[in-house]
Amino acid sequence: MELIIGRDHATNRLRVIKGNQYKVFSRMPEMQKDISEKHCRITQINDDKFAVTAIKGVTTVNGLEVRSKEIKLTDEIKLGKSGFVLPLNQVLKSFKSDVLVDPVVLVTTDKKKSGSTLNTTILRLIATAMTILATILSRIMDPTHPAVLITGVLAFFTVIYAIYDAIKNKRGEQ
Repeated sequence: MELIIGRDHATNRLRVIKGNQYKVFSRMPEMQKDISEKHCRITQINDDKFAVTAIKGVTTVNGLEVRSKEIKLTDEIKLGKSGFVLPLNQVLKSFKSDVLVDPVVLVTTDKKKSGSTLNTTILRLIATAMTILATILSRIMDPTHPAVLITGVLAFFTVIYAIYDAIKNKRGEQ
């Protein structure tokens, strides 16, 4: 298994890429700009041994700056000069589980799965676009204008439906 660890450009949250899918961990603290979008690579050597390789920027293991180093799950990995602590156990668990437990973790484009993942992604993109539109409209018009309110309500229900659809499809695949 190989993971590319970095900062999501849009949200400044932890983003982990594995093959043709990625996850943005939205419940993690924001990352500073000194952490690049492709900051380091984690490669699994065996069950409990991994290797970390710095791609761009500062990566430290147990307080020492490294370019490449074999690591264990108990080692402390920090990214950037700001010292963002990488929760390696949490990251690994999220990729081992096929069940979407945390609906706030955004899972996108897994080409091996059915179209349900694509449908959920499209619904989330539509909800994001509607939220942006509602924000723009609220700055141009009175925030209580019906067009602003309707757009915001539609965005909200689209997000709720996307989460429901993802959970329903995950249960159906088991």
